[in-house]
Amino acid sequence: MKSLVLDTRSRLLVLAPHPDDESLATGGLLQQAVAQGAAARIVFLTHGENNPWAQRLREKRWRIKAPDRQRWGRLRQEEALRALAALGLLPSCAEFWGFPDQSLTPGLLAGGGEILPRLVDQIERWRPSLLAAPSMLDLHPDHNALGVLMSLALGQIRSPDLRPDGVAYVVHCRDPFPAADGAMSLSLSPQQQATKRRAILSHATQLAFLPGRFLKHAGAQETYLPLAWPAISSAIPLPIRRAAVVDGHLHLDLRPRWHLGAFGPITILLLAVRAGRVQRSLQGRLPLWIGRRFAPLDLWDVLAGASGGQARCRRSHQDIHLELPLSAFGQADNVFCKIKRAHGFFDEAGWQELSLGAVS
Repeated sequence: MKSLVLDTRSRLLVLAPHPDDESLATGGLLQQAVAQGAAARIVFLTHGENNPWAQRLREKRWRIKAPDRQRWGRLRQEEALRALAALGLLPSCAEFWGFPDQSLTPGLLAGGGEILPRLVDQIERWRPSLLAAPSMLDLHPDHNALGVLMSLALGQIRSPDLRPDGVAYVVHCRDPFPAADGAMSLSLSPQQQATKRRAILSHATQLAFLPGRFLKHAGAQETYLPLAWPAISSAIPLPIRRAAVVDGHLHLDLRPRWHLGAFGPITILLLAVRAGRVQRSLQGRLPLWIGRRFAPLDLWDVLAGASGGQARCRRSHQDIHLELPLSAFGQADNVFCKIKRAHGFFDEAGWQELSLGAVS
């Protein structure tokens, strides 16, 4: 792995979907920014107000109403500022954008909504040299959606001078991510680990359930992945196992992971993207079982609010084969794909990016 180093000329921008992600994922990196005299800015996309089970446990109440969620969000903002102070950062380093918690995926499917232009403006105006944001492979829907939104934002920045280096972090995963080409690591001294631990403990509202799950992030290293993970990878079991363009169709072989708690139909989400802009936003519900024969799969274009055409699906056991007409993607050069299935709070998997030219 490469070592991640900052200096006095560095300008670090951290994108955090919720208060606590800045400490869990980048507590060591932010300490290094302070120690080296680098400029740092932390943007919190949401207040993290939609966390009912933690709030029920902490406040000993069952019904959580809108004012309760707003109060919870304000409390989490205060915790984030205390955590940043523990890391040596001033409140002026933080921005809270206040998008609704768990709204980033709907915003992404709507073409980026208000989020995407704000991300582009933030990068162009503040001019970071290093950008740290969630990986699109993270299992939390807000995290992986922000990973895609960040990729889209970078795709819209035309000037190379304004395009920062970027790294991706993973907070929620089922399997440890292996070292990848271009991955970076940051070693933390015992003192830095203790400081990061204090920052994590500042988020007291989040420690009601299994606090060790959060404190394990205060280890000896922080690992950052490349922004773009290979769409088809044998290193980790991603749902898309094969992709090919044949006879005007995109063929996808999928194998969802069957694990405890996953049930019900699978919905496939597809974003057709060109130059950082969403051209089509498609979704379709896969049948539970159809054997070896092909069945039609109706697609809905969320962005247009109309039919997105029809694909074909064949499914048996764990294997799913999709044939998607390229005409459904318009003039797109990239397609982001994700499958959704009921599994508690988290996603079945994050997003995978396919270059239509590369799979041809």
